[in-house]
Amino acid sequence: MGKRRGNKKSKWAPKAKSETQKSQDTATGLGKKRRELADPMPQIIARMPQMVISRDQWEENITMQLLSLWLPTLSPYDSKIAAAPRPGWFMRMSPEARRDLDEIIVRQAGTTGWRIGLSWLVQWRLSEWEIVTEGLGLLRRYHSAIERAARIFQRREKPPLNGAELYPFKVATVRELSVLLSEMRDAYRNRLRNPPPEREVVSDFLRIVANRTKSFPFIAANLERWRAFLQEEPTILRQVLAVPRLRPASLFDLWLSWCKGVSEEWLRQVISVGGGSLRKPSTSTKL
Repeated sequence: MGKRRGNKKSKWAPKAKSETQKSQDTATGLGKKRRELADPMPQIIARMPQMVISRDQWEENITMQLLSLWLPTLSPYDSKIAAAPRPGWFMRMSPEARRDLDEIIVRQAGTTGWRIGLSWLVQWRLSEWEIVTEGLGLLRRYHSAIERAARIFQRREKPPLNGAELYPFKVATVRELSVLLSEMRDAYRNRLRNPPPEREVVSDFLRIVANRTKSFPFIAANLERWRAFLQEEPTILRQVLAVPRLRPASLFDLWLSWCKGVSEEWLRQVISVGGGSLRKPSTSTKL
């Protein structure tokens, strides 16, 4: 028998690793530090389609979003497995990769709620938590997170807000609002003495965005939430045309506070804390 070049089982063992094993992990990428989980994590519930969707669509979208958070954290070793998936490929992932996925699931359960359990990725992890020693602790955290999500949906608790993600999103959306509202003021300039009905102003706002999604991509990405907000608060846009005018930034704060069920002042403070973020805004940010 030839000599073994390495102990492959050491990569999968949950026990403390020797210096030799640590060196092997570094060479294969398993010892790579995963900064992605330490950073503020995007909320997948905020990236779900803003419409009525089926159970299968929930499962597909949640799984896709979980993978988008998990795959970038993988070591080169695990990335190769994920890049060429075969039946049961996920069962071959290292313990480090599984622990990362476990943490993502628990953190996302706090805002997604029971819906996260529709994903086959979550069902796979739950089936393992049931039989491994550390699974009891994960199950407690998971169910506690589900309970917290229920309190958020019932507006008994404030939702977690990622200021680092919301800051660039606000800047981009306010820029679009400035252009859009300026165009609307110009269109209504001859009617200021006899302002148009509130519903007409709301209808024009929605129509312009729907017809020019490339000009207003950030507003268009959340158009259904804007529609619901403006239909519930139709006088808001009239304030944009009146003097003194409602600033675009203030309109954004009113809309986002309505979406999240929190006060405008608290929301501004959260976004302000994330003001140093260098992240590019993403139109996938949905409220």
